[in-house]
Amino acid sequence: MSYALRARLFVGAVLVIAGTTLLAMTLGVIAVPADSWEAPLWIAALCGSAFVLGGGAIATASEAGEPVRPFLVRLAHHVSALAFIAVIGVVMAWVAFGPGPRVCAGAKLHHLSGVVLSSAGGVKIPRH
Repeated sequence: MSYALRARLFVGAVLVIAGTTLLAMTLGVIAVPADSWEAPLWIAALCGSAFVLGGGAIATASEAGEPVRPFLVRLAHHVSALAFIAVIGVVMAWVAFGPGPRVCAGAKLHHLSGVVLSSAGGVKIPRH
């Protein structure tokens, strides 16, 4: 087993475990106080499924020069990658068009020519 394949399987497994944990929290398998969610549970469930789908897409990916994977592995890769894109699109649409204010919070680390970078890695461009 090549190093690249082991790395993909490891990263994919970590993402699947993280997503499954988030899904378990949204389904009530892992107890989380209801008032601690800042988004609807269905959005949190979609985020968890995005981690699972992304992990599956990474784990089933192949590189140039590797032997051709079986048809079902390639199909699983393409289906999980497309489903990942669809799920992320739904979450982004809810963030953009969902109810409530649009507030990005984070400590300001750097200010450069009107662009404020936050500690969360987001970029906020002020309107003039």
